[in-house]
This record gives sequence, C-alpha cells and structure tokens, in this order.
Amino acid sequence: MSFKREHWQCQLVSPSERLAHLRNSGHLSDITITFPGHSKSIQAHRLLLAMSSPAFEAMVYGPLAKDGQLALPEDPPEAFEWLLNHLYKNETQLSDARLATKVYLLASKYQLDNVCKICSQVLLNDVTPENFPDVFEFATLKEISHSS
Repeated sequence: MSFKREHWQCQLVSPSERLAHLRNSGHLSDITITFPGHSKSIQAHRLLLAMSSPAFEAMVYGPLAKDGQLALPEDPPEAFEWLLNHLYKNETQLSDARLATKVYLLASKYQLDNVCKICSQVLLNDVTPENFPDVFEFATLKEISHSS
C-alpha cells in the first residue's frame, strides 16, 4: 500500500491500522533495538514499548537507552520480532512450540503477563510426541499450568 507521507493517517481508518503501519514502515520510530552478536536491528517507538510494559518503560526512558539505541544481547531477535508484532498488531499466532518458549521467556522478563498466557496455551495445545520432552521440561521449569 502506497501512502503520501504527509497524509498516511487519513488513509488508515482505525488506530490498529495506523499502529500496524508504524510497525511495518518504521515511520516516526525513535529507538533502534539491536541484538549484539546478530545483524538484526529493529525500529520501534518508545511510547508503545513503555505503555506495554513497566520493564520497557524503565529501559526506554532510563539510562539503558542511549542515543536512541537499546541493545538486548540476551534476547533472540525472532522472538522479539514476534513480541513487537503482538504489541503493535495484536498478532497472537505462534508458529511452533520452540518459538512459544522463547517468546514466553521474553514476556516473563518484560512483565507481559497476557503474552505468557498466549504462549502457555500454545504449549498446552501443540504438544507432539516429538516436542513433548522439551515442552515438558520447559513447563516444569516455568510451572506452566492450565491456569496460566
């Protein structure tokens, strides 16, 4: 979809469409998230991160965000990418249990309880004979239950 840059807001009807546009385009982004050890970097918006999580608020408006950059060396880029798509676009589909475990760990770290619930549900529903040992070990370590 092509927009005149100065009128993109008028061409998108809902706030959710405008947020999705910001996520997809990086327009108005004010922070670059990097993953040292990986070549991936992501453009984001401090306000959206801060309004989503108390941990993000402290990070993006505190001393960790320097010069519009936030380095997250411990976070897997693909899981963080999914997390941002959820925050901007309310996406809830996780491709597999492996990704769900990575996203769960990020959600727990960043105090995103609702995302932990989404991941827990995926892990409960998508157990296969092949991934059972890994899912069981993860669930046992994280004490995931039906009530999560």
